Amino acid sequence: MFIDDLYWMNLITNRAYKVYSEVPVVCALVNLNGKSIITENYVERNKCPIHHAEILAIQQACKKWKCKFLDQCTIYVTLEPCKMCEEAIYISRIFRVVFGAFSNQQFTNQKYTNSYNIIGGVYEKKNSTLLTKFFSKLRNTEV
Repeated sequence: MFIDDLYWMNLITNRAYKVYSEVPVVCALVNLNGKSIITENYVERNKCPIHHAEILAIQQACKKWKCKFLDQCTIYVTLEPCKMCEEAIYISRIFRVVFGAFSNQQFTNQKYTNSYNIIGGVYEKKNSTLLTKFFSKLRNTEV
């Protein structure tokens, strides 16, 4: 892990605490020059099941940076990517994946782990707590 990893994870984790009308998942896609795209989950707002933060970040980065592949980029996300996002990260050739809270998705498919570096559990407790509180409130249950 690099010092930059802690910087970006801290930034998106803090931002996730401000995103409470959606599932609080925030993503930063950062290239080698330090330029970034920061997105949030917009599934509910846009009424579209594929508007995950990772997908939106990939789309915006390709458009803004005028590139097809993001092989010099690191993607930071507050929650372990789902299978859909995992495939998008793989297809986009993103070099590194750093995430906070673990999910039941098990982002460890051999196909992917041979393609890029994965670091999980950065600010895990803070991100897990936020997600647990969000879903508890959504379901009107106690934590």
